[in-house]
Amino acid sequence: MIEQFEQDLQHGLGNMEVNEWAVSDALDKAADSVNSLEAFNSITGVLGVALKQLDSYAFYSCCVLVLQLANKANTTEQPKGFIELLGKLKKHAKQFSESEVGKVNAIAKWFRVIDAS
Repeated sequence: MIEQFEQDLQHGLGNMEVNEWAVSDALDKAADSVNSLEAFNSITGVLGVALKQLDSYAFYSCCVLVLQLANKANTTEQPKGFIELLGKLKKHAKQFSESEVGKVNAIAKWFRVIDAS
């Protein structure tokens, strides 16, 4: 699911002039393609994709997908390696705007993380 999402995200970013919902469609497709266990197991992979993003909208979109997957997994349990990735994500988000930092904070809040530096 991770590789497919990454491809769909890049395709969506390139097609936004034709379809303004292309990225949103990619998020929905990724979230809809997994069951709750697969959603949980995909969270850290999507965080990894977010860390590769240099475009603020792509980064933000990855964070949105993480929250969609967390909701679908229906748990606040932290996947293995989550805290380390969250710390990197927070640092990466600072190159963008407060909106992206806020979305990372929303991820931290979902997983009941008070501070991940």
